[in-house]
Parts: sequence; structure tokens; C-alpha cells
Amino acid sequence: MNEMKGFSCIGVLGKTIKIGFPKPATVMVELPVQLREGIYDVNSIGAYTYLGGGKSWFRHVDSIGRFCLIARDVVMGSVEHPLDMLSPHPLFSGKWEKDWPQLESYYKSNSKIIRKVQERMADDAKDKFKRIKIGNDVWIGEGVFIRRGVSVGDGAVIAARSFVNEDVPPYAVVAGTPARVVRSRFDQHIVKKLLSLRWWEYGLTALEGVDIRDPETAVVEIEKNILGGFAVKLEPRWHEISGL
Repeated sequence: MNEMKGFSCIGVLGKTIKIGFPKPATVMVELPVQLREGIYDVNSIGAYTYLGGGKSWFRHVDSIGRFCLIARDVVMGSVEHPLDMLSPHPLFSGKWEKDWPQLESYYKSNSKIIRKVQERMADDAKDKFKRIKIGNDVWIGEGVFIRRGVSVGDGAVIAARSFVNEDVPPYAVVAGTPARVVRSRFDQHIVKKLLSLRWWEYGLTALEGVDIRDPETAVVEIEKNILGGFAVKLEPRWHEISGL
């Protein structure tokens, strides 16, 4: 078990948290966060975010913002295989002789072709697939799959079991396979105001006395807190967690 005491990051009792894939790495977490069971290949995770549980697997993720709620069994950035070559099987890119010794002679006699395949796949990965970025105040439902290179805007919601292969606009609700915009969470004038105010940069001080049940009046009160100096920008407390 990895409880990570002193980090305000809590591993689920009896379960495993792994930082880095395939090799151990590091993740920067802004306290407080809650990490549950899963594999984390993530550069940074913002404050008041919880994620993981079940078979969660976060790969090729650049950043996850503040105040995000990410359910269990979410997969981000899983490996993809080429569709335009004769076969998508990864054995043709080499390095499988340890698993299947039968391939050793094939690799030796086709070494030039193997190198060209490796170069092609490296170029494809660099050109087509950037790291995933998740905004602030994002809700991702159970069992969601997010493709490499996707950006999810602030305030967005992704319905359970959705397959996300395109960028998600701020405050959009998306669902389906592939995921499509179902509606906006709020009217556009409220969305525009929220993106301007960026309340998550102030943390809970921006929400002091704000009734979050009514977004129309909430944005007015948030703006008062910010303009009146009651809201203070949240001072980041970053900690590095390495290769668990």
C-alpha cells in the first residue's frame, strides 16, 4: 500500500499506486489532492482534485487542473497502433524477441525494414499525438477513454463510458462513442463570465458566501469577492512524488 502520508494524497487501503509507465517517473501534485489506485504517467495535478480507482490508467498526460473529479476505471492516452501499414501488430517495430525468441531470426534478416518502421512510428507519434491536458473543474465519469493529444476545457463534463477523440470545449457536456457535445452546462453569458473570472485560481476564497446552487447569481458574487479583494489567489504548494 502507498498511503503517501504527509502529502495529503491518499492511496486506497490495500491497493496500489504506480507513478510512471513503463519506467518509474515523477508527478508534481499541488496539495491537497487525492490519488486512488491506478497508474500515473502525469506531469502535474492541481489542488482539490481526486482521481483513480479500479483499473485507472493515466498515460501521456501533461496536466490535470484544480477542482477536478475523475471517476474510477478512466483510461487516458493508451497506446494506439497504425492502421495504414500492412499489419498494426507491434512486433513489426522490433524488440519482441525476448518475449518470443522465434522472432530473432526474422529481425536479423529484416533489420533495415524494422528500422524504417521504427522511424515511421516515432514520426507519427511526434506529429499526431501530444500529451493530454485536462482543465479545471472538470468532471470525468466512470470508464471514460480519452485519446492522446486531446484537451478538455475548463468546467467540461464527460459522461460515463464515453470515447473522447477530439478536444472538449469549456463547460460542454459530452457523451457517446465517439463523444459529441450534448449541451452546455450554462448559458453562454455565464460561461464567458466564468472563463473570465477563473475562480479556481483563487481557490475557496473566491467562493466565500457564494451560493453555488444558482450559477447566475454565483458569478456576480464571485466577481464581488475578486474585485473587493476578499478572494486571494491560491498559493501553490507543489510536492514531487517519485516512482512508487
